[in-house]
Amino acid sequence: MPELDRCVACGLCLPICPTYQQLQLESASPRGRLALIRGLLKQTLPASADLNKPLSLCLQCRACEQVCPAEVEFGWLIDTAKQHWQATHPRNRNLAERILYWFARQPIHQRQKLAALYRMIQSTGLLGLVKLAGLARLPRLGQALALLPAVANPLKLAEHYTSTSPNAGRVYLFTGCMGQFLDPDTLRATISVLTKLGYDVQVPPTQACCGALHLHDGDFDTAHTLALQNITAFGHSDAPIISVVSGCGSALLEYGHLDAAGGKRFESRVTDINTFLTTIPWPTHVTLNPLAAKVLVQDPCSLRNVLKAEASVYELLNRIPQLEVEALAGNASCCGGAGIYPVREPEMAMKLRDTKLDALKRQNADFLVSANLGCAIHIKSGLKSRSAGPEVIHPVSLIDRQMEVLGSRI
Repeated sequence: MPELDRCVACGLCLPICPTYQQLQLESASPRGRLALIRGLLKQTLPASADLNKPLSLCLQCRACEQVCPAEVEFGWLIDTAKQHWQATHPRNRNLAERILYWFARQPIHQRQKLAALYRMIQSTGLLGLVKLAGLARLPRLGQALALLPAVANPLKLAEHYTSTSPNAGRVYLFTGCMGQFLDPDTLRATISVLTKLGYDVQVPPTQACCGALHLHDGDFDTAHTLALQNITAFGHSDAPIISVVSGCGSALLEYGHLDAAGGKRFESRVTDINTFLTTIPWPTHVTLNPLAAKVLVQDPCSLRNVLKAEASVYELLNRIPQLEVEALAGNASCCGGAGIYPVREPEMAMKLRDTKLDALKRQNADFLVSANLGCAIHIKSGLKSRSAGPEVIHPVSLIDRQMEVLGSRI
């Protein structure tokens, strides 16, 4: 693979790699992983657990791409290596991983039923027993259950929401496969803000999971199927496709790799909600009320390294009068909440999360904002073990709380 040969082994990627920072092992660095991938694909190294472990340990945060002078597409290379591995040595996923992959593939009506069942178990107190059983007999399942926040009633979305201000256009909303169950407030806030700013919001009912979990585990067939479903669901319009979860948004930008015919055109429509809100004109009758508080901003790797849109969060929040906006220390390093990483590599995920929790304690704020659901859930689960911590919230939810429409809305 020619892309592999672009790496000049300069080592600039080593200090920026979270796993190398923790382990100080060459095999836990991007440069070392590329050497292993080269050996795997050229069959000069035997496929073994010793070779697969460093690949599994990679967070795929893509921080290395930001400092690489040769501009090696590390993210796509490791996805390709995992595809090759799965084709020749299918990995035996633990039960928690299998459940999450299966759930993401289900159609929306099936996911709604499953979420309702989970909520029923939660409300009756049975969830505590399930968690105990999982922790005692199936540790990874117990860890996965411990990560999940309280599930509200699954958010049932309409297909169309009409603007409540003079119409500025139409946008499409990508909801993802988890947001309606694990973070419905962010979706409600997104629709509220967009309609207040004059946009009609379309929510295609046949949209599917973005495919990130499958793509980054080498399951290109499922990722391609999901990509085609989304390309069809969002149609041939030129209207923007708004993503509220940066991890999903970064996966949607890989559709050109998965489907050359329609993927590139689809990619050109995708935009993160924070970027969208900072690049459109706001009506003069829409204002943000003051908030005398301090907010820390966590930069998700997907927003920072793939979408390259982390500045938009700061710009957006700085529009709230009296709000003190500060970056969370160590933002250049991953929090460990990379997709299903916490249930696949829990020890490393917790180590990386602890650095974020320590920074939160030192910096002391009222809010922590994150534009990625996986990061937010991972950090929230860590805060449960601490006596106190800030409210973890999506930037657009904070904007919606402070947004006021003056006078007539239409």
